Amino acid sequence: MLILLISLGIRMWGFGDRLPDPTLGINVFDDTVVEENDRTTMGRAWDMWKGDATKLDLNPHTGGWPALSFYLTLAGQMAYKTYFVASHSGAAAAEFVRHIQVENKQVFLLLRLLGILLGVATVGLTYVLGARLLGRPTGLAAALILACNPLHIQTSQHISDPNLLALLFVLLAVVAICRVAEGGTVRDSALAGLAIGLAGACKYVPLILTVPLMLAHLPVKRKKVTFRSITLLFGDRRLWVSLAAVLLAMFIASPFTFLDWRTTLRDLIVQRRSLFSEWVGQTEFPISLPTYLGISLPSALGWPGYLLSLTGMLLIWRSGRAGRLTVLTGVSILLANGMLKVAQERYVLPALPIMVIGAGASVIWAGVWAGARLRRNPAPGEPTRGSGIGRMLVSATILGLVLIAPLPRYVQVRAALAMPDSRHVSRRWINEHIPPGSPTAVEVYGPVFNTSGERERAVVVWPFFATQASLVSMAYHPAFLDGLSNVVLSSEVSRRFERAASTYPIETAYYRWLRAHAPIIWTSDPKAASGPRIEIRALPIRISSQAERDSIWKHTGISGTLRSRLVAWCLNMANVFLSIEDHGRAEEWAKRGIEIAEPFEEKKLLTLLATSQLRREDVRGVLQTADRALQKYPDVAVLHLYRAMALEAIGMAKEAASEYNASLLLDPGQREAPRIRERIRQLNGGSRGSSDHG
Repeated sequence: MLILLISLGIRMWGFGDRLPDPTLGINVFDDTVVEENDRTTMGRAWDMWKGDATKLDLNPHTGGWPALSFYLTLAGQMAYKTYFVASHSGAAAAEFVRHIQVENKQVFLLLRLLGILLGVATVGLTYVLGARLLGRPTGLAAALILACNPLHIQTSQHISDPNLLALLFVLLAVVAICRVAEGGTVRDSALAGLAIGLAGACKYVPLILTVPLMLAHLPVKRKKVTFRSITLLFGDRRLWVSLAAVLLAMFIASPFTFLDWRTTLRDLIVQRRSLFSEWVGQTEFPISLPTYLGISLPSALGWPGYLLSLTGMLLIWRSGRAGRLTVLTGVSILLANGMLKVAQERYVLPALPIMVIGAGASVIWAGVWAGARLRRNPAPGEPTRGSGIGRMLVSATILGLVLIAPLPRYVQVRAALAMPDSRHVSRRWINEHIPPGSPTAVEVYGPVFNTSGERERAVVVWPFFATQASLVSMAYHPAFLDGLSNVVLSSEVSRRFERAASTYPIETAYYRWLRAHAPIIWTSDPKAASGPRIEIRALPIRISSQAERDSIWKHTGISGTLRSRLVAWCLNMANVFLSIEDHGRAEEWAKRGIEIAEPFEEKKLLTLLATSQLRREDVRGVLQTADRALQKYPDVAVLHLYRAMALEAIGMAKEAASEYNASLLLDPGQREAPRIRERIRQLNGGSRGSSDHG
């Protein structure tokens, strides 16, 4: 119980850091200061119901993650709404939605607290597993190591972190698998299968535990696998019950992974392409296993704990059949993640308890070994009972080294997270010193501005992919910065390219050009703010001509088939220039996007192109664009409206009235509906000309 209380207390330290700041007016689910996992789980869950402002839709519309973490977050949001309604009598859904946008810290803290409790539960389960395999002292040592582990602490402070949830169910599965290996019942087999299925509903990788689950059902007395033992295995009813339980649990906990299989297949293909691709500035080997073994795990456990865990794996292996299956579980998770291109510490979190059990086993073994030596060779006149004290001192000393080793790094992390974030600080500076209409490029992992609905500032987000960076390398030509006044750089992007400069010559040349031609006007102070280093640079008035930009676009080429990010960049650039009435550049970027756009994106770009042409009274251009667009997309009301206005301008009253009518039929509630009806009445009465056509 004391270890659980220690675990809880440590995880409460700083769990309120890096929350959204409502005073900034940023969409709560877009604020990059908030940890990415929290934004993803909160955003996906919120999209399912919008605080009861829309009909509940339990389909997360993604197959990249299974859905259990989203559903758990959704349940937490609904529970918080119940509290809100109880404390605000008569509150409607709209009021709750406003509350989430302007007073959202409470719901974040509530859901983070749930994560902390889940983390404490996994500490308790680590004790249970360690004590079952190697005795109570090993279980206590392992639980204490996990309770004080920085990676586990920080992950426990996230909202419904899928890695932590997977860890919880992996531990439950391993405990049940151990019982199965020792001749357990059908109930044990079913519980093991259910736990694996629930782990798979959090992360796909733990489904690999079906391998040790099947091995656990091999006949217990067989010392080696034979044809007969395999025959007996597949005739074992417990095995089929456990495998059915895996599928049942995953279907119940993440049904749309199966029901919306097309989305799942599409997203898994995208995930596979990303996970098996180079990660900018992070990939060091063809597979990530060497990085896990040589860097990530020593960093997560500290070198003393890591080395002891490797030794302890042998002790667990020698403990019996259940121990061998436990080691196999940890190795399977590590190998499955190690086949990916990049190592992320959080990916192997489900294997961490097995490793700390190994470390705990080594700590206790070292004490026993020392005690035996003291008992065997006591000093003259010294009673042998002193060996027990010596054993405890040796174990306590080694355990202390294991606990202390990762703490300096964790203290630094906590101190950094308690400071103001550089992205919030830079956002405030920009809003105070740069006019809203000044067109500005902002890198991802930099400050966030509201661009949906009414645009907060003339901001374009520069495209970046952590994997498959070549798909957006087109954007990293300084010529495309022409017309923008400032660029906001984040070290989270630039440092990645600079670490792999030879692999990304276009990008490194881009940053070299910026350092030479774009002077810094503000930079974040690492002593006053944590987070990525933010630089705001002023761009030259003239960087390139349209001919130069067209030449780069034409001859560089668009690599790959995933063009949506480049199309979004073109659309964003066009919108920014349209907002400052720079119609030449707005149309230039709209046309670039149209060249590579899919139908849904092309519709937006054609509409934007026609809008710009209309504003500068290019009647022929409007007609040409509208005709082209309406051939493909006849259901776009605004394009019919634009075409009507252009037709009216050139005196084609009858045709204009028909187009006005078409626009109203498609969108009767549009803002200009009263004026459109009046124009139709006038045109049908014989009016000509282009007066008052708005």
